[in-house]
Amino acid sequence: MSKNSKNIRITSTNIMPLFWGCLIKEGNKLRAQKIFLTILFELRSKMPNVSPFFVLESVIRRIRPVLFYKTQIKGKRIRYLPKLITLRQSNIFGIKWLLITANQRYEKTFVQKLIAEILLVYSHKGQTSSHKKKIYSTILASNALRRRIKNNTFKAPSKKS
Repeated sequence: MSKNSKNIRITSTNIMPLFWGCLIKEGNKLRAQKIFLTILFELRSKMPNVSPFFVLESVIRRIRPVLFYKTQIKGKRIRYLPKLITLRQSNIFGIKWLLITANQRYEKTFVQKLIAEILLVYSHKGQTSSHKKKIYSTILASNALRRRIKNNTFKAPSKKS
């Protein structure tokens, strides 16, 4: 196989269907797959020594949240109750934040925007982590987290089969 070949061995990973699902707009799955494969080719050309799947997985691992919050309104008070989310939910949040932040960039095409943001997050310089910081600061600002930890009522998410 030559170096200029565009063949990428697609391994089984759980990020592919999640990424496709977040990219799909109006049921256009082929377009989402084409964008995903273009991203893989571009990542492979920009970083030939690293697997593009490893880059994507590490980027999503860096930006995904572990906690989220549930809004509770009582009278005039708004409380943010922290809750643990599943691995699938956290991956989806990370992918959505990556797509939103990439869409705000100034490159010509969406694929170029997404690749630029992926490379910035991989090098710890991207804007996507601001979503995670914003959620964590909201959670930490509320006293509900301290109360739940103190009373030991913080529950892990349940797995749905």
